[in-house]
Amino acid sequence: MKKLLAAIDRVSIWSGKAVGIFVLVMCFAITAEVVMRYVFHSPTDWAVEVMCMSSAVLYIMGGAWTSQCKRHIQMQIVYSKLSRRNKAILDSVTFLFFLLYICFLLWGSTVFSLDSIRILETTGSPFNSPVYPVKIVLALGTLLILLQGIAMFIRDLYFAFKGEEL
Repeated sequence: MKKLLAAIDRVSIWSGKAVGIFVLVMCFAITAEVVMRYVFHSPTDWAVEVMCMSSAVLYIMGGAWTSQCKRHIQMQIVYSKLSRRNKAILDSVTFLFFLLYICFLLWGSTVFSLDSIRILETTGSPFNSPVYPVKIVLALGTLLILLQGIAMFIRDLYFAFKGEEL
């Protein structure tokens, strides 16, 4: 079990670090758009789409790593006052809400990505970039977040019952 949980952690960390390159892509696109628009008075057709798609990939693919590092927002007013065991119990209970939400997101993103692939969906803008790769990444990133959430749930449940880390 420890090896499986460690493997999920490694995939989450790797995926988060791997998409870090999209920060550079976004910075390049923003810079290019600003220079083209305000210096040369000739806005681009592609920069806004590249910025939006890059930020979407960065956001969703960084989600599992953010979860693994426990960097998502929490209600610290109550949570910080709890013991480690009570935190594990609370996290185990709230996992059910996470599971419901993430399963609907995974189902929806998978359906949307399959439909997008089927029609080879594009943005319809003058640049007309393909949309289906981003929708595939949305489904994949959601799956990674689900796996990381399950790994965290198993660890929390183990700690709640045994009082020690798994």
